[in-house]
Amino acid sequence: MGATLVTMFDPQALRQFLDVLSDAVLVLDRSARVSFANTAALRLLHAEAGSFLAQLTPLLGEPVVRTVCQVVGKG
Repeated sequence: MGATLVTMFDPQALRQFLDVLSDAVLVLDRSARVSFANTAALRLLHAEAGSFLAQLTPLLGEPVVRTVCQVVGKG
C-alpha cells in the first residue's frame, strides 16, 4: 500500500484526501465555526461549513464541545 503525501500548498488535494477518510473531520475557526467538514462529518454529524460547533452538542456532548471551544478560543 502506497503512502499519500499531501502538501499544505494544495488545498484541493487536502480536501480530496480528507473526503476519503471514514472518520469525521471538522476544521474550526477561532470562533468554533466549522470552516470545513469532510464527507464523513456531513454524513455522521450533519455538520456543514458555517455552522457552529455548539450546534453539535446533542451529538458530541457538552464536555467535548466546551473543551474544544476553550481550546480554539485560546488560539
